[in-house]
Amino acid sequence: MNSLAQEDAFNTRLNSYLSNLKQILDIINKTNPNSEVVFLGLYNPYEKVTSSEDTKFLSTWNYKTQQLIEDDAKGIFIPTYDLMKFNLSRYLAKDGLHPNSSGYQAISERIGTSIETIIAKP
Repeated sequence: MNSLAQEDAFNTRLNSYLSNLKQILDIINKTNPNSEVVFLGLYNPYEKVTSSEDTKFLSTWNYKTQQLIEDDAKGIFIPTYDLMKFNLSRYLAKDGLHPNSSGYQAISERIGTSIETIIAKP
């Protein structure tokens, strides 16, 4: 697939995903107007073998997701890409895909720090 076709396919999937996510957020807000959505961003466990184009797609996916979550005003986006990118050897399990216990601990600490901002809201 050439890069233009790849980008078109990506944008089609991204737009469908964002539409679905918006619908989900609307349902959550209608069901419980006091709810707070905590959304974890994606990371790339295959950083060493990923093309720059794929990295761009992942960054765009996370950025657009973060925009939607934060525009909702009742959600918080927690990035994991940077956390894992610079610590893959320390935070990735032997399966090469999932975080190990140290990785989950680092992610949970980031969640905890982010949740403090929600709790501190008046």
